[in-house]
Amino acid sequence: MKTMPKRICLIIALIVTGGLVGCQNAFVNVPVKSSRTEWLLNCQPSAQGYIYYSDGNSVRRMKPDGSGEEAFTDFYSQYWFTVDDWVYYTDRCHYPEFTDNYIQAPVLHRRKEDGTQDTRVAELPIAAATCESGCLYYQPDSHYGSGLYRTRPNGSEAQQIYDEPINRFYFDGGCLYILDPYGLLRLSTDGSTSERIIDSSEYSAVGISDISFDDKCIYYLADLPGDWLNNQYLYRVNKDGSQKAQLTQTTTRAYAVSGDSVYFVGGDSAVSDQHLYRLTKTDHRAAMVSWRRVDSDRDSLLYDGTFLYVYFIDGTEHDDCMGDSWETSHLYKIKCDK
Repeated sequence: MKTMPKRICLIIALIVTGGLVGCQNAFVNVPVKSSRTEWLLNCQPSAQGYIYYSDGNSVRRMKPDGSGEEAFTDFYSQYWFTVDDWVYYTDRCHYPEFTDNYIQAPVLHRRKEDGTQDTRVAELPIAAATCESGCLYYQPDSHYGSGLYRTRPNGSEAQQIYDEPINRFYFDGGCLYILDPYGLLRLSTDGSTSERIIDSSEYSAVGISDISFDDKCIYYLADLPGDWLNNQYLYRVNKDGSQKAQLTQTTTRAYAVSGDSVYFVGGDSAVSDQHLYRLTKTDHRAAMVSWRRVDSDRDSLLYDGTFLYVYFIDGTEHDDCMGDSWETSHLYKIKCDK
């Protein structure tokens, strides 16, 4: 009987905290998958209702409720996405002609979700690719080319639309954005016009990364000069390059934008005491969504419009085949506000 008041207090605390953090679910749900090596690149269900992910050895898929789990490839793919009922993925196992230091470069393929019509869709090995407005865009692997190419979805009629080295590329509002060593460029989708939106000269050599967009602003992580390990923060700038603002004061590893909120993984150090926080776009005051520590090895935030996916250490020790012991990490999902 003496423990009953403590339980009531705990329940009340959970309810209150759930209201403060602004999630429909008070805390983290059960894991989506349970492995240190499993991760998602695209959380959106495909045309056939699957979520595709990697287990470190192959591309697998499952229904959003975790049912129907099965392998889609029998080899590792470092990059994949879906368009209609096509799955685009990389094959680095069957092209010995593209080998550097015994590592084969990733070659882009696509295959119907029913397993048929598996074809290669890019002549050069790729570093990244996506489909946008009926066209396939891909960035060549740096050992075999540079810039950005645009083709038909099947890989035909390839045309280089940008010929300088780039880090990443993005699409938003009918525009193409390119992150290069000097900052962020905005281009027309055919590459004919360009304008620099963010200049990275004020940041360290690490520069800026992890660009994302909402209807008015561009968000990005930037590393300031000084302590290279603990000096990365979240910034926001208008799409015309004006009114730049630093949103976080703690070292920030990952973030996701959800409606009127921004979720980020941050802490005093980049390698310890990392937590998941939520801040609103208007007042910038962060509330902790969960007190669980994030695995600094595999921390990740992915947002698909409804759920936020994040890796957490659950504190359970696991013995590997070599006899070493480490804490198990799980991929959790949180239902976010809109």
